[in-house]
Amino acid sequence: MKLRPSTAMHRLVFDHSRYAGARLAVLGIIVCALTPGRVAAQANPDDPAYHPATPPPPGRLAVGFSGELPQFVVQVPDTKSEVSGDVVARLGLSWVRDWLAGTPYETDEPLIQPPILPQIKQVQDIWFVARLGFTPIGAAVGFVTGARAGESARKLKRALPSVGSAMEEVQMQAGFEPLLLAFLQEKLPGLSVLTNRLPHESTFHQPERLDREVPLPPEWQGMRRVRSDAAAFGGADAGVILRVVSWGLMGRHGHNQLLSVNVVVKGTVVNLREGTRLREFYAQYESPRKKFVEWSVDGGRALRDELRQSVQSIAERIAGEMPPPPPPLARPVL
Repeated sequence: MKLRPSTAMHRLVFDHSRYAGARLAVLGIIVCALTPGRVAAQANPDDPAYHPATPPPPGRLAVGFSGELPQFVVQVPDTKSEVSGDVVARLGLSWVRDWLAGTPYETDEPLIQPPILPQIKQVQDIWFVARLGFTPIGAAVGFVTGARAGESARKLKRALPSVGSAMEEVQMQAGFEPLLLAFLQEKLPGLSVLTNRLPHESTFHQPERLDREVPLPPEWQGMRRVRSDAAAFGGADAGVILRVVSWGLMGRHGHNQLLSVNVVVKGTVVNLREGTRLREFYAQYESPRKKFVEWSVDGGRALRDELRQSVQSIAERIAGEMPPPPPPLARPVL
């Protein structure tokens, strides 16, 4: 015996299936109608929503030199005859200054006064005669000192052309700044290099403790006198002002001292948005010390190498002191 559902029940199930299919058809039509437009909106490059939000680029950092480049100093030693003459004049012939005092031939060097009772005329006369008697001793001391402390005039005459040719080949005076800036740009690709002369670092305001603890109101900030020329930095947001303090082939004061290639560059980090100085640093290079004649060996080869090395070393030190690019300016809230 077969069981069949009743007619009413059969009709109810049929109607429910038909309505469910209709609902699915309507839903499919709606999805098909909305999906292409949405995909097209997402794929439209002109729609702002198509491009993801990118952060603004950081500010620009610029570097350049300020002030005139000082002359490269070359400390030339004294010859033996020059040292002897200087010592003899100071020790053996010191009485000549007293003898010429009050005459048209009077020198600008101060007189050597007696160690005791200098105001008594008789003591001054005794002091003069005593120094006059010690002239041969002073001359002998001068000759010995010149032979030991001075340089041979013949060696010095041969060394001067070699040192001069090494300086001319490297072109330290004319090529130091461009070469140093080129090294900095190579080490820091995003750095803006300026070839024009920048204003002195003292033209930028140096914030003091009072400025940090009790800052001026924003409406008074514009009343501060501005002496800096920010336009010289080509629109950069921050800058580093470089200035050569001293450089040369030099050593301690003396007749024939050990000399070294010495370069000192001062750097000042400035905030160009506010026109203020942030900090200062020094980059220094000092080569091994040698006598002047030793620097001229082999046509001044050692001097040429040290001059080139000084530029690279100074560039590395400055690159290590460079600040990071300034943050981007805050966008106004609309």
